[in-house]
Amino acid sequence: MNQFIGLKDGGSLNYNLYSEENSDKGTIIFIHGLTGNKFQLTKYINEYKNEYQIIAVDLRGRGDSSVQLADSSIETHAKDIIEVIDSLQLKRVILFGYSMGAYISQKIAGDHSSVQRVILLDGGGHVDEEGKKMVYPSLGRMEHVYPSCENYIEATANVYKNLKVTVDPLVIQAIQYECKKKEDGYGNLSNPELIKQDFDSFYLYDVEKSARKNDKPTLLITGEGNLSDRPLFTKSNYKALLKEANIQVILTNENHYELAFNLQSDLLGNINDFLKGEFSNEK
Repeated sequence: MNQFIGLKDGGSLNYNLYSEENSDKGTIIFIHGLTGNKFQLTKYINEYKNEYQIIAVDLRGRGDSSVQLADSSIETHAKDIIEVIDSLQLKRVILFGYSMGAYISQKIAGDHSSVQRVILLDGGGHVDEEGKKMVYPSLGRMEHVYPSCENYIEATANVYKNLKVTVDPLVIQAIQYECKKKEDGYGNLSNPELIKQDFDSFYLYDVEKSARKNDKPTLLITGEGNLSDRPLFTKSNYKALLKEANIQVILTNENHYELAFNLQSDLLGNINDFLKGEFSNEK
């Protein structure tokens, strides 16, 4: 069910609500990555919506949420999600954050008592300059104008195919959702400069402090697969997280984008074990 929630500063967040009848079992809030939207993690949502209430958000500047703030960052997005938790009076919260969403989740977990568990899907660690070289070129699709949404979908799907993503109907749904009417054609309405600003806030994010403040059971899932000649986040990027006793780890051979978009059958079972408190650590 599509929902909007007004924020105190006049902005709004759009989100999908699934399985409201399961709210007594807890609520998983899915927080997408830098250029994603509320449909990015649908394969995970489909796995857990029969057990939990699910909220999948569009962060500001993405999907149907309001535009980003001028000072947009991990910090401002975390405040938005905290406002959602408080406004909806959620008491048993599990945060599931992918890439940038993992940073946001780690930040919220250290600041809000309603959070009980955290899942960090390939994100939340230090970022190096090589990471910027890998991410910045991928933002080009936001600046392009296409004759139709069909052209946008085709071009974006080809990018994902080159990243080893299986382009199935759920991936097409996520791509199609972000295609909007522009002044002289069609494309992604996100502001590329503010998206870059969000990414640059990774470098200002205090990884050590956030890891120490978050004392909730946390599952870190890393993507060891290469995007060009290395993963987006290497094991050394996660050093600060790996030394925290509350953080359990799954190491995968998938790359950053495969983890988000491709069906991860074994991983789904491992996450379910973690949610039930039965996971065996791989540190």
